[in-house]
Amino acid sequence: LDTSPASDYTVKRLLTDLAADQDIFYRMTAADLSDINAVSKPIVGRFRTAPASKRDVRFAWSGDTAGQGWG
Repeated sequence: LDTSPASDYTVKRLLTDLAADQDIFYRMTAADLSDINAVSKPIVGRFRTAPASKRDVRFAWSGDTAGQGWG
């Protein structure tokens, strides 16, 4: 996937036909399009696909606004 300043250097990939209620692990690297040998360290992560049936979900949120001079 290529990116540019026009997209704020972000990319999206639509994943389809993933099994329900499964952990999906990913790894990606970034490369300089003008120098293919300039590659970042791998970025790794995971997410879980939605369950096949309905169930309760919980969300947690946290933030620190004092660190930006607002507190």
